[in-house]
Amino acid sequence: MYLRGASAIRFNTDSEVIDAYRILHRSGSNYAGGPTPWGAWLSGEERDRGLV
Repeated sequence: MYLRGASAIRFNTDSEVIDAYRILHRSGSNYAGGPTPWGAWLSGEERDRGLV
């Protein structure tokens, strides 16, 4: 299994990239996810173990 993740890219109002950074790392098959109000990231992966 390859460990993957997700990244974010920020653009300014002229559509220029101003920042890029990793928001999730060491995950497998990311299907969906999102940030929590306290700054953590939840990842829903395509697994049969029922983990988040």
